[in-house]
Amino acid sequence: MPTRRIRVPLIMGFIPYRIEADWDPVATHLAGFPLNIVYSDVRPDDTGVRERFIACYWFDEGSYREDETIREMMYVPRRPAGDTAGTEMAPVSPEENPYHVLVRYQKASGVWETFKFRGERQIAYASGADYDRALIHTTLIHLEPDEPADILDVTRHDTLVSVTIGSRIDQLFDHFPQLHAHRWESGEVLYEACNHDTQEVFTFIEEPHSRGRITKVWVRQAEDPSVCKDDHGMLPQVSTPAVTPRGVKVGDPAGRVIEQYGDPVRVERNVPGTALLVYEPPSPPRSLAANLLLSFLVSEHRVVGFMLKGNVRGIKPPKGPEEP
Repeated sequence: MPTRRIRVPLIMGFIPYRIEADWDPVATHLAGFPLNIVYSDVRPDDTGVRERFIACYWFDEGSYREDETIREMMYVPRRPAGDTAGTEMAPVSPEENPYHVLVRYQKASGVWETFKFRGERQIAYASGADYDRALIHTTLIHLEPDEPADILDVTRHDTLVSVTIGSRIDQLFDHFPQLHAHRWESGEVLYEACNHDTQEVFTFIEEPHSRGRITKVWVRQAEDPSVCKDDHGMLPQVSTPAVTPRGVKVGDPAGRVIEQYGDPVRVERNVPGTALLVYEPPSPPRSLAANLLLSFLVSEHRVVGFMLKGNVRGIKPPKGPEEP
């Protein structure tokens, strides 16, 4: 089987995201556990070139167990379901991948422990006096020689103009200290700024189903100057370049998008004279984002805007028309 390439940040020995109680009302009992566990190592790829490989194990809600002394849950290998990476995750059979990890929390001492297995045989153990130390010790353990793993690719597809889908509102202000906030009648909160020299607008959207987190990043050329400044005031000034991680800028020829991202999964032509090129980038395994969509709005063969949007893992958005 050819080696797959997985896109995640280059981190060896890291602290995984923790499951939060507000992600899903029926899964609040899982709060505090890691979202997933990643092991890494350097191996030769199919051509003999040495690459960084990772093996990612996801929480198995059905394995959760708790009594008066411990809480524990199993972590198992999964893969993207269907043809699209980063959306729904399907289980991998034990015959195909016999590795799994048990995470245990000791209530009395606060100690976290991890036990890595190949089938029924324990092959690794790590612990720590708190969550951070235990998970750093865990993820510093190398891959086993026959452990299925994928090539690490450091490109982040869940981030646009330094803002990551699923990040908290306070993290947004770390990158954009001055933003104008206003709420739509439908409940979305928009945080906006403008480069007044280039008339490029930056909009970060907090949706009602994901309060406290950013689920859309929208960068575009202002339709007219009043978007950035009108009789009632002006948007805060921002100097951040309006560019994607692969170097596509507002104003670039439409061909630049194809050159950097390939053929889109679909093209929408809802407005005469414009085209929306839609891509489905993969979500990094340790990302909070799922079901990512990256779209480029093209008018007169030029890029006039682009948007990255996605869901926060564990939170199901309501069905219905989307804005903007």
